[in-house]
Amino acid sequence: MGDSSHATPLALQAVLVYVAVLALWQVCAPQVSAAQPSCCGSISSAGRRLEAVLDGMNVESLWLAHEHVNWETGEPDKNADYAGPGRSMHCSAFAAAVGKKLGVYNVASA
Repeated sequence: MGDSSHATPLALQAVLVYVAVLALWQVCAPQVSAAQPSCCGSISSAGRRLEAVLDGMNVESLWLAHEHVNWETGEPDKNADYAGPGRSMHCSAFAAAVGKKLGVYNVASA
């Protein structure tokens, strides 16, 4: 991904496309009443699925910056002393992994 202070155009494009798809999915998905209403209205079944997938991604300990990771799992896949490319940020890898779990095609997969 290069310098950790700047997202590459490809990574930014992947994140923007992914966010746009999720927003459209949430708006267009049929609304299903939740057991406990949210502050902003009911949450659709698609929204519940997205919530479950995101909660299960374990981002607190996976897709960590400054480690080379497997794009699908977020787990480190190189030794700690690896100094090659692919160690800075993993935004597009995370977006691609979530998209794969949700069945959303991502043109700019990691």
